[in-house]
Amino acid sequence: MTKWDDFEAFCHVAEQSGFTKAAKVAGVSKSSLSAAIARLEENLNFRLLERSTRAVRLTEAGRFLYSSINPLFDRLRDARDETMSYS
Repeated sequence: MTKWDDFEAFCHVAEQSGFTKAAKVAGVSKSSLSAAIARLEENLNFRLLERSTRAVRLTEAGRFLYSSINPLFDRLRDARDETMSYS
């Protein structure tokens, strides 16, 4: 079963073009991000990222998925922030 957190981890890696920066932004370890991406790719049954020792790039499927789901996570963050203003 795919978790929403795995999709969010994917968005962080896509935005930062790598695991190290994404881990800092997300406040998690690189290994947890890597595990989330591996789970997501396994559940979707296709590669989202092309990894090399120097860079991480989105595959065509990864670019499509990112462009589709990132606005949703942006809106969720906005909704969270707006809701917090009520307290």
